[in-house]
Amino acid sequence: MKKLIAITLALVLLGIGSLTAIAITVNADKDTVTHTEKVIYGDPSVLDGAVVRSTSHYNNHLVWSNEYTFGDGTESEFKFHFTNYYNQGKPHRSGFILGIDFPFGFNVNTPASEQQGLARVYKELYDSLDYDEAGEITICLADYYEYYPFRININLPNVFWDGDAENIKGRSNVISTLENSDDEKVYNDISEFFKIPVLKSEYVDISVTKHRGNSMGFGHGWSDKSQDIFDMNSHSTYTDKACFIWINNRTQEGNYMDFSNIDGGYGIYSLPYEKQSLKTDKLSMVYKLDENVQVNYMTITNDQKQLLLTVIENDVSYLEVVDIETMTQTQKFKIADGSHYTVFPNDGFIAYEFEKHIAVIIEKEGIYSIAFVADKFLDEDYYILTLAAIAEELSFQGITTADVHIAAGVPLTW
Repeated sequence: MKKLIAITLALVLLGIGSLTAIAITVNADKDTVTHTEKVIYGDPSVLDGAVVRSTSHYNNHLVWSNEYTFGDGTESEFKFHFTNYYNQGKPHRSGFILGIDFPFGFNVNTPASEQQGLARVYKELYDSLDYDEAGEITICLADYYEYYPFRININLPNVFWDGDAENIKGRSNVISTLENSDDEKVYNDISEFFKIPVLKSEYVDISVTKHRGNSMGFGHGWSDKSQDIFDMNSHSTYTDKACFIWINNRTQEGNYMDFSNIDGGYGIYSLPYEKQSLKTDKLSMVYKLDENVQVNYMTITNDQKQLLLTVIENDVSYLEVVDIETMTQTQKFKIADGSHYTVFPNDGFIAYEFEKHIAVIIEKEGIYSIAFVADKFLDEDYYILTLAAIAEELSFQGITTADVHIAAGVPLTW
Protein backbone atom coordinates (compact mmCIF):
# COMPACT_ATOMS: atom_id res chain seq x y z
CA MET A 1 0.00 0.00 0.00
CA LYS A 2 2.81 2.42 0.94
CA LYS A 3 4.55 1.58 -2.34
CA LEU A 4 1.38 2.40 -4.29
CA ILE A 5 1.05 5.76 -2.51
CA ALA A 6 4.69 6.56 -3.22
CA ILE A 7 4.27 5.71 -6.92
CA THR A 8 1.11 7.82 -7.10
CA LEU A 9 2.84 10.81 -5.50
CA ALA A 10 5.80 10.42 -7.84
CA LEU A 11 3.48 10.41 -10.88
CA VAL A 12 1.64 13.50 -9.60
CA LEU A 13 4.92 15.36 -9.06
CA LEU A 14 6.13 14.25 -12.49
CA GLY A 15 2.89 15.53 -14.04
CA ILE A 16 3.19 18.90 -12.29
CA GLY A 17 6.82 19.18 -13.33
CA SER A 18 5.98 18.32 -16.95
CA LEU A 19 3.17 20.90 -17.11
CA THR A 20 5.46 23.54 -15.61
CA ALA A 21 8.15 22.75 -18.16
CA ILE A 22 5.65 22.90 -21.01
CA ALA A 23 4.28 26.23 -19.77
CA ILE A 24 7.81 27.67 -19.55
CA THR A 25 8.61 26.41 -23.05
CA VAL A 26 5.41 27.77 -24.56
CA ASN A 27 5.79 31.16 -22.93
CA ALA A 28 9.52 31.51 -23.50
CA ASP A 29 9.35 32.76 -27.08
CA LYS A 30 6.69 35.38 -26.40
CA ASP A 31 9.17 37.50 -24.49
CA THR A 32 11.59 37.50 -27.42
CA VAL A 33 9.11 39.10 -29.83
CA THR A 34 9.78 42.77 -30.57
CA HIS A 35 8.32 45.41 -32.88
CA THR A 36 10.68 47.29 -35.13
CA GLU A 37 9.75 50.93 -35.62
CA LYS A 38 10.87 52.58 -38.87
CA VAL A 39 10.04 56.24 -39.46
CA ILE A 40 9.44 56.84 -43.16
CA TYR A 41 8.15 60.39 -42.94
CA GLY A 42 6.90 62.82 -40.30
CA ASP A 43 7.27 63.29 -36.55
CA PRO A 44 6.78 59.97 -34.65
CA SER A 45 6.29 61.79 -31.35
CA VAL A 46 2.79 62.73 -32.52
CA LEU A 47 1.85 59.08 -31.97
CA ASP A 48 3.17 58.92 -28.40
CA GLY A 49 0.65 57.07 -26.28
CA ALA A 50 -1.20 55.52 -29.23
CA VAL A 51 -1.75 51.77 -28.85
CA VAL A 52 -1.71 49.15 -31.61
CA ARG A 53 -3.49 45.91 -30.74
CA SER A 54 -3.34 42.66 -32.69
CA THR A 55 -4.73 39.21 -32.00
CA SER A 56 -3.90 35.75 -33.32
CA HIS A 57 -5.74 32.57 -32.44
CA TYR A 58 -5.84 28.83 -32.88
CA ASN A 59 -9.31 27.51 -33.76
CA ASN A 60 -10.89 30.49 -31.91
CA HIS A 61 -9.90 29.02 -28.54
CA LEU A 62 -6.21 29.64 -27.79
CA VAL A 63 -5.74 33.37 -28.30
CA TRP A 64 -2.49 35.34 -28.33
CA SER A 65 -2.97 39.09 -28.07
CA ASN A 66 -0.29 41.75 -28.04
CA GLU A 67 -0.19 45.51 -27.56
CA TYR A 68 2.42 47.98 -28.71
CA THR A 69 2.43 51.51 -27.27
CA PHE A 70 4.19 54.21 -29.28
CA GLY A 71 6.72 56.16 -27.26
CA ASP A 72 7.67 53.19 -25.08
CA GLY A 73 10.50 51.96 -27.29
CA THR A 74 10.02 48.62 -28.99
CA GLU A 75 8.63 46.69 -26.04
CA SER A 76 5.31 44.88 -26.43
CA GLU A 77 2.91 43.30 -23.97
CA PHE A 78 1.71 39.78 -24.76
CA LYS A 79 -1.09 37.76 -23.21
CA PHE A 80 -2.56 34.31 -23.76
CA HIS A 81 -6.31 33.68 -23.36
CA PHE A 82 -8.76 30.87 -23.97
CA THR A 83 -11.42 33.12 -25.46
CA ASN A 84 -11.28 35.86 -28.04
CA TYR A 85 -10.94 39.53 -27.08
CA TYR A 86 -11.97 42.70 -28.85
CA ASN A 87 -12.49 46.41 -28.03
CA GLN A 88 -11.24 47.45 -24.60
CA GLY A 89 -10.59 43.87 -23.49
CA LYS A 90 -14.22 42.74 -23.44
CA PRO A 91 -14.59 38.99 -24.09
CA HIS A 92 -16.09 38.01 -27.42
CA ARG A 93 -17.76 34.63 -27.76
CA SER A 94 -19.32 33.11 -30.85
CA GLY A 95 -22.55 32.12 -29.05
CA PHE A 96 -24.33 29.31 -30.90
CA ILE A 97 -23.20 27.97 -34.29
CA LEU A 98 -25.20 25.25 -36.01
CA GLY A 99 -23.84 23.72 -39.20
CA ILE A 100 -24.66 20.74 -41.38
CA ASP A 101 -22.05 18.03 -40.90
CA PHE A 102 -22.31 14.79 -42.85
CA PRO A 103 -19.88 12.29 -41.27
CA PHE A 104 -16.69 11.91 -43.26
CA GLY A 105 -15.19 8.46 -43.77
CA PHE A 106 -16.02 4.95 -42.56
CA ASN A 107 -14.72 1.97 -40.60
CA VAL A 108 -13.03 -0.49 -42.92
CA ASN A 109 -13.34 -3.34 -40.38
CA THR A 110 -17.08 -2.93 -39.73
CA PRO A 111 -19.59 -4.52 -42.16
CA ALA A 112 -21.47 -2.05 -44.36
CA SER A 113 -24.80 -3.27 -42.93
CA GLU A 114 -23.73 -2.03 -39.49
CA GLN A 115 -22.79 1.47 -40.70
CA GLN A 116 -25.11 4.33 -41.56
CA GLY A 117 -25.38 7.14 -44.08
CA LEU A 118 -22.27 8.03 -46.04
CA ALA A 119 -20.19 5.57 -44.00
CA ARG A 120 -22.30 2.73 -45.38
CA VAL A 121 -21.93 4.03 -48.95
CA TYR A 122 -18.15 4.32 -48.51
CA LYS A 123 -17.89 0.79 -47.17
CA GLU A 124 -20.07 -0.72 -49.91
CA LEU A 125 -17.98 1.00 -52.57
CA TYR A 126 -14.76 -0.08 -50.86
CA ASP A 127 -15.91 -3.73 -50.71
CA SER A 128 -16.74 -3.69 -54.43
CA LEU A 129 -13.19 -2.74 -55.43
CA ASP A 130 -10.07 -4.81 -56.03
CA TYR A 131 -6.75 -3.67 -54.57
CA ASP A 132 -5.21 -0.63 -56.31
CA GLU A 133 -8.57 0.11 -57.92
CA ALA A 134 -10.51 3.40 -57.68
CA GLY A 135 -14.26 3.80 -57.80
CA GLU A 136 -16.85 6.56 -57.68
CA ILE A 137 -20.59 6.70 -57.07
CA THR A 138 -23.19 9.48 -57.01
CA ILE A 139 -25.95 9.29 -54.40
CA CYS A 140 -28.96 11.33 -53.34
CA LEU A 141 -28.46 12.34 -49.71
CA ALA A 142 -32.17 12.04 -48.96
CA ASP A 143 -31.91 8.29 -49.65
CA TYR A 144 -29.60 7.96 -46.64
CA TYR A 145 -30.62 10.79 -44.29
CA GLU A 146 -34.13 11.85 -43.31
CA TYR A 147 -32.93 14.94 -41.43
CA TYR A 148 -29.70 16.94 -41.56
CA PRO A 149 -26.96 15.90 -39.09
CA PHE A 150 -25.26 18.78 -37.32
CA ARG A 151 -22.06 19.98 -35.85
CA ILE A 152 -22.87 22.16 -32.84
CA ASN A 153 -20.57 24.75 -31.32
CA ILE A 154 -21.70 26.64 -28.20
CA ASN A 155 -19.41 29.31 -26.75
CA LEU A 156 -21.08 31.32 -23.97
CA PRO A 157 -19.90 32.80 -20.65
CA ASN A 158 -18.75 29.84 -18.51
CA VAL A 159 -20.20 27.41 -21.06
CA PHE A 160 -18.44 25.67 -23.95
CA TRP A 161 -19.64 22.63 -25.90
CA ASP A 162 -18.53 21.34 -29.28
CA GLY A 163 -19.61 18.09 -30.86
CA ASP A 164 -21.30 16.23 -33.70
CA ALA A 165 -22.97 12.89 -34.37
CA GLU A 166 -19.65 11.08 -34.67
CA ASN A 167 -18.46 12.47 -31.30
CA ILE A 168 -21.59 11.16 -29.66
CA LYS A 169 -20.91 7.69 -31.04
CA GLY A 170 -17.58 7.75 -29.24
CA ARG A 171 -15.23 7.89 -32.22
CA SER A 172 -13.75 11.10 -30.82
CA ASN A 173 -14.29 13.19 -27.73
CA VAL A 174 -16.80 15.98 -27.30
CA ILE A 175 -15.15 19.19 -26.05
CA SER A 176 -17.15 20.44 -23.08
CA THR A 177 -16.88 22.56 -19.94
CA LEU A 178 -20.30 21.50 -18.65
CA GLU A 179 -20.63 19.95 -15.21
CA ASN A 180 -22.07 16.41 -15.23
CA SER A 181 -22.75 16.82 -18.94
CA ASP A 182 -24.78 14.20 -20.77
CA ASP A 183 -23.27 14.90 -24.19
CA GLU A 184 -25.67 12.59 -25.98
CA LYS A 185 -28.63 14.47 -24.46
CA VAL A 186 -27.17 17.86 -25.43
CA TYR A 187 -26.72 16.77 -29.04
CA ASN A 188 -30.02 14.91 -29.28
CA ASP A 189 -32.08 17.71 -27.71
CA ILE A 190 -30.74 20.24 -30.20
CA SER A 191 -30.84 18.01 -33.29
CA GLU A 192 -34.33 16.76 -32.40
CA PHE A 193 -35.54 20.35 -32.04
CA PHE A 194 -34.09 21.49 -35.37
CA LYS A 195 -35.44 18.59 -37.45
CA ILE A 196 -35.00 19.84 -41.01
CA PRO A 197 -35.68 17.29 -43.78
CA VAL A 198 -32.85 16.73 -46.25
CA LEU A 199 -33.56 18.13 -49.72
CA LYS A 200 -34.26 15.53 -52.38
CA SER A 201 -32.31 17.68 -54.85
CA GLU A 202 -28.92 17.27 -53.10
CA TYR A 203 -26.49 14.80 -54.66
CA VAL A 204 -22.97 13.87 -53.58
CA ASP A 205 -20.10 12.29 -55.51
CA ILE A 206 -18.22 9.72 -53.41
CA SER A 207 -14.82 8.28 -54.38
CA VAL A 208 -12.65 5.55 -52.89
CA THR A 209 -9.23 4.17 -53.85
CA LYS A 210 -8.47 0.79 -52.29
CA HIS A 211 -4.93 -0.24 -51.38
CA ARG A 212 -3.48 -3.24 -49.59
CA GLY A 213 -3.16 -3.33 -45.82
CA ASN A 214 -6.41 -1.42 -45.20
CA SER A 215 -4.82 1.66 -46.76
CA MET A 216 -7.11 3.83 -48.86
CA GLY A 217 -7.97 7.24 -50.19
CA PHE A 218 -11.51 8.59 -50.11
CA GLY A 219 -13.56 11.76 -50.33
CA HIS A 220 -16.89 13.31 -51.27
CA GLY A 221 -18.25 16.57 -52.61
CA TRP A 222 -21.33 18.13 -54.15
CA SER A 223 -22.34 16.58 -57.47
CA ASP A 224 -23.19 18.56 -60.60
CA LYS A 225 -26.42 16.59 -60.48
CA SER A 226 -27.58 18.69 -57.50
CA GLN A 227 -30.42 21.01 -58.50
CA ASP A 228 -30.51 22.91 -55.19
CA ILE A 229 -28.55 22.89 -51.92
CA PHE A 230 -29.29 23.99 -48.37
CA ASP A 231 -26.27 26.00 -47.21
CA MET A 232 -27.17 26.48 -43.54
CA ASN A 233 -25.96 29.48 -41.61
CA SER A 234 -26.90 30.84 -38.21
CA HIS A 235 -26.61 34.04 -36.16
CA SER A 236 -26.76 34.33 -32.39
CA THR A 237 -26.41 36.74 -29.50
CA TYR A 238 -26.80 36.24 -25.77
CA THR A 239 -27.69 37.66 -22.38
CA ASP A 240 -26.51 36.33 -19.02
CA LYS A 241 -29.39 33.85 -19.06
CA ALA A 242 -30.16 32.83 -22.64
CA CYS A 243 -28.71 32.59 -26.12
CA PHE A 244 -30.93 33.82 -28.99
CA ILE A 245 -30.52 31.99 -32.29
CA TRP A 246 -31.59 32.46 -35.91
CA ILE A 247 -31.19 29.90 -38.71
CA ASN A 248 -31.67 30.73 -42.39
CA ASN A 249 -34.67 29.13 -44.09
CA ARG A 250 -33.62 29.50 -47.75
CA THR A 251 -31.77 27.27 -50.19
CA GLN A 252 -29.09 28.50 -52.56
CA GLU A 253 -31.81 28.94 -55.21
CA GLY A 254 -33.96 30.97 -52.81
CA ASN A 255 -36.52 28.25 -52.13
CA TYR A 256 -38.02 27.85 -48.64
CA MET A 257 -36.86 25.04 -46.38
CA ASP A 258 -39.34 22.88 -44.48
CA PHE A 259 -39.35 24.12 -40.86
CA SER A 260 -42.68 22.49 -40.02
CA ASN A 261 -41.02 19.94 -37.71
CA ILE A 262 -39.58 22.72 -35.54
CA ASP A 263 -41.87 23.52 -32.63
CA GLY A 264 -43.15 27.02 -33.40
CA GLY A 265 -41.72 27.08 -36.92
CA TYR A 266 -39.40 29.75 -38.32
CA GLY A 267 -38.23 32.52 -36.01
CA ILE A 268 -35.82 33.45 -33.23
CA TYR A 269 -35.04 30.61 -30.82
CA SER A 270 -33.93 30.78 -27.19
CA LEU A 271 -31.51 28.40 -25.45
CA PRO A 272 -31.41 29.07 -21.67
CA TYR A 273 -28.15 28.47 -19.83
CA GLU A 274 -26.40 29.14 -16.55
CA LYS A 275 -22.87 28.62 -15.27
CA GLN A 276 -21.51 25.36 -16.73
CA SER A 277 -25.03 24.18 -17.61
CA LEU A 278 -27.12 24.16 -20.81
CA LYS A 279 -30.91 23.89 -20.58
CA THR A 280 -31.29 22.14 -23.92
CA ASP A 281 -34.67 20.69 -22.92
CA LYS A 282 -35.92 24.32 -22.67
CA LEU A 283 -34.87 25.24 -26.22
CA SER A 284 -37.84 27.02 -27.84
CA MET A 285 -39.02 29.41 -30.53
CA VAL A 286 -39.68 32.75 -28.81
CA TYR A 287 -40.20 35.26 -31.64
CA LYS A 288 -42.07 34.38 -34.84
CA LEU A 289 -40.68 35.59 -38.16
CA ASP A 290 -42.39 35.79 -41.53
CA GLU A 291 -40.77 33.29 -43.89
CA ASN A 292 -39.90 36.14 -46.28
CA VAL A 293 -37.68 37.81 -43.65
CA GLN A 294 -33.96 37.11 -43.40
CA VAL A 295 -31.94 38.16 -40.35
CA ASN A 296 -28.53 39.57 -41.30
CA TYR A 297 -27.43 40.81 -37.87
CA MET A 298 -28.62 40.52 -34.28
CA THR A 299 -27.35 41.88 -30.98
CA ILE A 300 -28.38 42.57 -27.39
CA THR A 301 -28.40 46.04 -25.82
CA ASN A 302 -26.00 46.64 -22.92
CA ASP A 303 -28.82 46.53 -20.37
CA GLN A 304 -29.93 43.19 -21.84
CA LYS A 305 -33.52 44.43 -22.18
CA GLN A 306 -33.75 44.64 -25.96
CA LEU A 307 -32.96 42.37 -28.88
CA LEU A 308 -32.00 44.27 -32.04
CA LEU A 309 -32.58 42.53 -35.36
CA THR A 310 -31.40 43.85 -38.71
CA VAL A 311 -33.71 42.10 -41.17
CA ILE A 312 -34.00 42.01 -44.95
CA GLU A 313 -37.32 42.14 -46.79
CA ASN A 314 -37.42 42.52 -50.58
CA ASP A 315 -33.84 43.86 -50.68
CA VAL A 316 -34.61 46.53 -48.07
CA SER A 317 -32.95 46.61 -44.63
CA TYR A 318 -35.03 47.21 -41.49
CA LEU A 319 -34.32 47.43 -37.78
CA GLU A 320 -36.63 45.47 -35.48
CA VAL A 321 -36.47 46.18 -31.75
CA VAL A 322 -37.78 43.37 -29.54
CA ASP A 323 -38.48 43.59 -25.79
CA ILE A 324 -36.70 40.56 -24.28
CA GLU A 325 -38.98 40.19 -21.25
CA THR A 326 -42.14 39.88 -23.39
CA MET A 327 -40.52 38.97 -26.73
CA THR A 328 -42.76 41.46 -28.51
CA GLN A 329 -41.79 43.97 -31.18
CA THR A 330 -41.60 47.56 -29.93
CA GLN A 331 -40.18 49.20 -33.06
CA LYS A 332 -39.60 48.50 -36.73
CA PHE A 333 -38.41 50.97 -39.34
CA LYS A 334 -36.54 51.11 -42.63
CA ILE A 335 -32.78 51.65 -42.48
CA ALA A 336 -32.00 51.91 -46.20
CA ASP A 337 -32.39 50.15 -49.53
CA GLY A 338 -30.04 47.21 -50.01
CA SER A 339 -29.14 44.01 -48.21
CA HIS A 340 -25.33 43.95 -48.29
CA TYR A 341 -23.57 46.05 -45.68
CA THR A 342 -20.98 46.17 -42.91
CA VAL A 343 -22.32 47.00 -39.48
CA PHE A 344 -20.46 48.96 -36.78
CA PRO A 345 -22.28 48.63 -33.42
CA ASN A 346 -21.37 51.12 -30.71
CA ASP A 347 -22.76 52.46 -27.47
CA GLY A 348 -25.53 54.87 -28.39
CA PHE A 349 -25.46 54.36 -32.16
CA ILE A 350 -25.20 51.77 -34.94
CA ALA A 351 -23.56 52.58 -38.27
CA TYR A 352 -24.27 50.64 -41.48
CA GLU A 353 -21.99 50.95 -44.47
CA PHE A 354 -23.81 49.89 -47.64
CA GLU A 355 -22.24 49.76 -51.09
CA LYS A 356 -23.24 53.32 -51.96
CA HIS A 357 -24.37 54.93 -48.73
CA ILE A 358 -23.99 55.06 -44.95
CA ALA A 359 -26.83 54.95 -42.42
CA VAL A 360 -26.49 55.81 -38.76
CA ILE A 361 -29.08 54.86 -36.13
CA ILE A 362 -29.05 56.53 -32.73
CA GLU A 363 -30.60 55.42 -29.44
CA LYS A 364 -32.08 57.60 -26.72
CA GLU A 365 -33.78 56.14 -23.65
CA GLY A 366 -34.39 52.83 -25.42
CA ILE A 367 -35.91 54.41 -28.54
CA TYR A 368 -34.11 54.09 -31.89
CA SER A 369 -34.28 56.45 -34.85
CA ILE A 370 -32.43 57.26 -38.07
CA ALA A 371 -29.85 59.99 -37.55
CA PHE A 372 -29.02 60.22 -41.24
CA VAL A 373 -28.58 58.26 -44.46
CA ALA A 374 -25.87 59.69 -46.71
CA ASP A 375 -24.67 58.81 -50.19
CA LYS A 376 -21.00 57.87 -49.95
CA PHE A 377 -20.08 59.01 -53.45
CA LEU A 378 -22.57 61.74 -54.36
CA ASP A 379 -20.53 64.69 -55.74
CA GLU A 380 -17.42 62.97 -54.32
CA ASP A 381 -18.59 64.02 -50.83
CA TYR A 382 -16.63 61.99 -48.28
CA TYR A 383 -17.51 64.16 -45.29
CA ILE A 384 -20.00 61.71 -43.72
CA LEU A 385 -17.75 58.75 -44.43
CA THR A 386 -14.86 60.54 -42.68
CA LEU A 387 -17.02 61.39 -39.65
CA ALA A 388 -18.15 57.76 -39.39
CA ALA A 389 -14.53 56.56 -39.44
CA ILE A 390 -13.58 59.08 -36.75
CA ALA A 391 -16.55 58.03 -34.60
CA GLU A 392 -15.55 54.37 -34.91
CA GLU A 393 -11.98 55.13 -33.83
CA LEU A 394 -13.11 57.26 -30.87
CA SER A 395 -15.43 54.45 -29.77
CA PHE A 396 -12.59 51.93 -30.01
CA GLN A 397 -10.46 54.13 -27.74
CA GLY A 398 -13.35 54.66 -25.30
CA ILE A 399 -13.43 58.42 -25.97
CA THR A 400 -16.82 60.17 -26.00
CA THR A 401 -15.69 63.76 -26.67
CA ALA A 402 -12.66 65.09 -28.53
CA ASP A 403 -11.33 67.99 -30.58
CA VAL A 404 -10.54 66.49 -33.99
CA HIS A 405 -8.24 68.22 -36.50
CA ILE A 406 -8.40 66.77 -40.01
CA ALA A 407 -5.50 67.24 -42.41
CA ALA A 408 -6.81 66.44 -45.90
CA GLY A 409 -5.40 67.07 -49.32
CA VAL A 410 -8.77 68.19 -50.70
CA PRO A 411 -11.87 69.68 -49.07
CA LEU A 412 -14.24 67.09 -47.56
CA THR A 413 -17.22 69.10 -48.78
CA TRP A 414 -17.51 70.98 -52.06
